[in-house]
Amino acid sequence: VDQEAVDQEIALVENALLQRCLPSEVTETVTEKRKVGNGEAEVIHMKVTKKTIQPSVTAQIYYLVNRSKGKWVSINYANNEESKGTGITREETLEWMNQATAGKELVN
Repeated sequence: VDQEAVDQEIALVENALLQRCLPSEVTETVTEKRKVGNGEAEVIHMKVTKKTIQPSVTAQIYYLVNRSKGKWVSINYANNEESKGTGITREETLEWMNQATAGKELVN
């Protein structure tokens, strides 16, 4: 495996993830054409629209959890009534969160 190539690919993916964390603007052009007698196309209408692409909340979560260790965490828990999930109860999660914030109670 060419480690340098892998590192470059990882950098590209990291950059793409960061770009999805931020709002961006794109320009969309729609061109309406019609055929003229000699087989060529003639532009009869062109519409240019600027659109704002909203950031991806999922990308933001991944970025913050992985780049700000200790400040942002991702927690999955299941209620006692649910059989699906990680098996961590809400109470266990809240206890862990309270311990992680130096004993400051966050949620009752």
